[in-house]
Amino acid sequence: MARRRRMLASAAECARSVYAKKRLIAGIYISFFGMGVLWHALQATYAIMLAITPYVLLLFGLFILFSALLEETRRLLLWAGLTFVFTIIIEAIGVATGKVFGAYIYGDILGPKIFGVPLLIGFNWTVVILGISSFVFRLLKTRWIAIVLAGLGGVLFDFVMEPVATALGYWTWSGGNIPLQNYVAWFVIGLAAATGYSFTNTRLKTFYPSFYVLLQLAFFGALLLVVR
Repeated sequence: MARRRRMLASAAECARSVYAKKRLIAGIYISFFGMGVLWHALQATYAIMLAITPYVLLLFGLFILFSALLEETRRLLLWAGLTFVFTIIIEAIGVATGKVFGAYIYGDILGPKIFGVPLLIGFNWTVVILGISSFVFRLLKTRWIAIVLAGLGGVLFDFVMEPVATALGYWTWSGGNIPLQNYVAWFVIGLAAATGYSFTNTRLKTFYPSFYVLLQLAFFGALLLVVR
């Protein structure tokens, strides 16, 4: 009995430690993104925020991706790599032709580009779709419903982000208006990526990817009140 009590106490202590670490990491993310909203609103720090944007998204995104890969490495890594390449190719076609999302060009804020597309775009969209897909596939058992909801989730994210991104100069739309076909395209892309995710048969336990998507959504939602 004494040994059993010690084992239970040890397990409880371990659980508390893990929970405390999760709360700490979540607190760091929330605090940093909260300060990011404030710093975007202040003229003295606005330029600094634009300069560090690609580094913040890359660093935080890498941690999110790594937390998922700890659970499922090979299949999830293959999916992430294919999704990144797929997104970059579609974006490059879109920039070159204006036929996918509408006519637009990227600015220089998001870092190095390939074929006119910042590499960070493909990476961040991969992380966002991962967060959305991991949530809906953990919540729902019916594959096609989960895939459709993941596609709609991508559209919702893009709908909130687009006005802020254009106001901050991440990219510029021809004529200044966001075309409807942009959201249609992202729905189709989200469907394709979520379909690929479904074939990995991954059911992530970590909450970080989904939490990160919600945090970015809240961040861009708050910036709607600041930059418009």
